[in-house]
Amino acid sequence: MGGEMRLLVIYGLLMAIPFSLSYSAGREEGQLENGSFEAQLNGFGIHYEVRGGGPVCMVMPVSWGLSHEGMRGFLRGLEAHLTMVYFDPRGLGRSEDVRDEADRSMANVRADFDALRRELGLDQVILLGWSNSGMNAMKYAEEHPEAVSRLILLHTLHKMLPEWRQGMKGAAVGMREQMAGKTSAELDGMMRSRMTEQWPAVMIHNSNAAKDTYLELIGGADVSWHSYLYLVETDVPNIEDVDAERLTMPALLVAGRHDELTPELMGGMHAELPNSTFIVLENSAHFAPIEDAEVFIGEVKKFLGL
Repeated sequence: MGGEMRLLVIYGLLMAIPFSLSYSAGREEGQLENGSFEAQLNGFGIHYEVRGGGPVCMVMPVSWGLSHEGMRGFLRGLEAHLTMVYFDPRGLGRSEDVRDEADRSMANVRADFDALRRELGLDQVILLGWSNSGMNAMKYAEEHPEAVSRLILLHTLHKMLPEWRQGMKGAAVGMREQMAGKTSAELDGMMRSRMTEQWPAVMIHNSNAAKDTYLELIGGADVSWHSYLYLVETDVPNIEDVDAERLTMPALLVAGRHDELTPELMGGMHAELPNSTFIVLENSAHFAPIEDAEVFIGEVKKFLGL
């Protein structure tokens, strides 16, 4: 796989933590009803899911075009310990379609996250982000520190390196060239093929079981070529880095020993986050919750004092 493609896979995904903590919320823990729901948020019909029990953990979706089934698929193990809240971004899954390409932006994903938190009557939540949604989770915590009790950040970084931004420019040009004469359905099929045929070799470390789980969860999710294109063409070149020193809430940073987003890079972020705990999972690349599930869940429980 060429260097530009590896950038598209890993850094596009980027764009695709002894404390006594009171999980203060508008509702007591365990009171959120489990099930599938719809809400009108910022003028859009948004589909969301509540699963599990315990302290509420809201999951920031990736902005690059994956419905909630994908995120839930590899975080499901946390539902035995936490009330997990997932939602479909605009234009994906059972949420309302986009009306403008900007509806796909990271900023609008954050806006809908905040609107859903308020809709659920939650003053504070544990906020979990993975890869691209990890950076977006940090942006949200920077904008709404009062709403985040703790951060759980998987395989992510607080800034975009200049070479990543430059690499995305070429990736966007290549995606545009491939679109000629193709329908949206055909493009989404191409996106799914890329995710199932190319990404596992880059993002999963030597585990057939993890690869099978990954393929199953991607197979059951809605994907979007146009959302990925918006990320690499518009969001990546323009997003501002997170001011890590402003994120004073406890944060758990999870790196994979074999991830191309290396432990050394995430270790640099750990040095800047003032209240962070940093762990490296030895059997993981970019999907710790399915590659090293038992260790991952144990570390989250320890971090949260569960």
